[in-house]
Amino acid sequence: MRIRSLVLPVLSAIAVGVLAYTLADHRTGGSDRVSNVPVHATAVTVRIDNFAFAPPALTVKVGTHVTFTNMDSAAHTATADQGAFDTGTLNHGKSMTVAFDKPGTFSYHCDFHAFMTATIKVVS
Repeated sequence: MRIRSLVLPVLSAIAVGVLAYTLADHRTGGSDRVSNVPVHATAVTVRIDNFAFAPPALTVKVGTHVTFTNMDSAAHTATADQGAFDTGTLNHGKSMTVAFDKPGTFSYHCDFHAFMTATIKVVS
């Protein structure tokens, strides 16, 4: 009898967890999705949130300005792997804009958190 009395609360807790996970994904705008379509805007924002760059992959046209904005309480950087750009330290709420004037693929990371990586592809 004791096992039966535990089944409903356990199933309810699982259902609440799945619902919370699903809602959280929608609130972040699905930041884990990859953008392979070239952006036609001249200004784009990359959010640094929850120890991740959003979006993690971005395609923009030459001449686009990308603004990196840190929404985390921890400090972060957006630093190109090959040295093409570096935002320097961005504390909570701070931003830095980088102009992409040449085509290429730019992989970047956070100097403080090496697991944070992303890519910007710049096309003509």
